[in-house]
Amino acid sequence: MITENLINSYLANGSAAFADGQYQAAGKFFFAAYQKSKAFRKSDPRLAVVYANLALFYYQQKRYKKAETLLEQALAIVGIAEQFETALGENIRTQLSNAYMAQKKYAAVIRLYKNTLHKYQELGQHTKAALFYDRIIDLYGALGKISRAEVWCKRAIKEDELHLQPGDPSARKRLVKLAWIYNEQNRTSEACAVYQKSVTPPSHSQFNASPN
Repeated sequence: MITENLINSYLANGSAAFADGQYQAAGKFFFAAYQKSKAFRKSDPRLAVVYANLALFYYQQKRYKKAETLLEQALAIVGIAEQFETALGENIRTQLSNAYMAQKKYAAVIRLYKNTLHKYQELGQHTKAALFYDRIIDLYGALGKISRAEVWCKRAIKEDELHLQPGDPSARKRLVKLAWIYNEQNRTSEACAVYQKSVTPPSHSQFNASPN
């Protein structure tokens, strides 16, 4: 209990220093917490908090590889502790994707996005899964991998058809993405057809049954 209280104190002081722009002082507090946390089991979820805080300092110092290593360890712990959907889990994934991006490790970013997408699908969180479809599509597009963007955009649209109502704004947005992808491939007629579908309101029968 004494060790845990001391670690919490280091983290609180480190967070306050970081917020004030005192990064070196924050780093010392975070590293002190890291040193004390060695007494915890390697799967202890409290370690993930310590690792994420120290990684934040390393990222600010542009020591991206150190931040990446800590965050990958934290992500593994969060998975074991079944904290995937917590704010901590989301924060770790965001930090890790930023660390990968800073090092231009785009394949690692996409792998992280795909793993997160599949996990949300397993949990039945289709709205959150759709966000990661968008990130995958956008990153492939930014990297000029248009054919890969097309594959993942079509997968997203199929998911939309299963889980969203016709005309849903999110579904329309992904149709616009597909139209852009076709346009980038000089498939103009297909781009126009998909774009038209994105802006056309869903049809409703004029012969709706009504009770007598």
